Amino acid sequence: MGRITTSGCALGSVIVGSVAANPENVFMATVAACALYKKAGELAGAKASGPGSFEWMFLDELDKCSRSGSFAEISKL
Repeated sequence: MGRITTSGCALGSVIVGSVAANPENVFMATVAACALYKKAGELAGAKASGPGSFEWMFLDELDKCSRSGSFAEISKL
């Protein structure tokens, strides 16, 4: 993710959304958001041929992970 721009800002947004949805445990909400972000990055990285394709594939994978219930599973840690 070091070769693309906005990845830090996007992580912050994912964390904020997770904390807003789980205010009773801010630490675990943050851990869950980071785990979801990492999983999406791994999935996109396996498919991408470079930083340009990685960026849009990452956004697609982040969406898929959040819709598939992966986030709910990670949040139960």
